[in-house]
Parts: sequence; structure tokens; C-alpha cells
Amino acid sequence: ATNSLGFSALPAGGLTDEGFDFMHSVAGFWFSSEENNDEANALVLNNVNNEYGFFPITKLGGLSVRCVKD
Repeated sequence: ATNSLGFSALPAGGLTDEGFDFMHSVAGFWFSSEENNDEANALVLNNVNNEYGFFPITKLGGLSVRCVKD
């Protein structure tokens, strides 16, 4: 989906301690900021209930990366 600003994302899921999960339902993107030594901040978009949030996620997990030109 694309919003009014032209942002679009595909729900690629993420890597958890149990393997790849949440494909087709969640898109997660790392922020450059850290929460602490074990967690980094992420934006999570939920395609199932059309919600989003900002969460600290363990660095052992895997999320998508979106490159933004300055």
C-alpha cells in the first residue's frame, strides 16, 4: 500500500528465535538509534489490523532495512 506521502511497504515479516515469521502480515524497519546494548528501535507496521507502533526489538532478530537519502 502507498500512503499520501508516497511511502509503500511490503509485509516481509521478520526473523525471530524460532525462524522466519509474520510474512504477509508485518513489516518492521530498524531505526539507527539503539534502545540499549541488546535492543534497537524499530517501526512495525501490522497489515492485519492496520496498526503501527515503535518498539525496541532484540538485535538478535531480523527486520527489513529501508535506505533514505539525506
